[in-house]
Amino acid sequence: MLLNSFRSVTQGIHIEVVPFYRADESDIIKLQFVYAYYVNIKNESAQDVQLLDRYWEIKDGSGNLKVVEGAGVIGKQPIIKMDEMYSYNSFAILKTMTGSMKGYYTMLNEEDEKIIVRIPEFRLQSIQVN
Repeated sequence: MLLNSFRSVTQGIHIEVVPFYRADESDIIKLQFVYAYYVNIKNESAQDVQLLDRYWEIKDGSGNLKVVEGAGVIGKQPIIKMDEMYSYNSFAILKTMTGSMKGYYTMLNEEDEKIIVRIPEFRLQSIQVN
């Protein structure tokens, strides 16, 4: 299956997200559709940055919205040095076969300035659409 990637750039911080459906962990009868996603964060800015917080809007195919926010990602607040990349993966469980996610990270640069780094909107779908 071909995986789609979704990208955005904010002040030299590149975000790439690759989502995919986890059929092996989903249960159609219970309406539990599991979607995993990989995130690559590449710092091409002129300073090291630290990822402080995340904010996600997760929308299912019926339009129901869930907001997830909090400190760091997967329990970490990594420092991403110039020209380096930080990667992690996570997941979302929806009650529908389709949905979408988008959001932002709050980062802190070396000058103690907060930067809001956009996470591109990406689709979650249990079937491949060409």
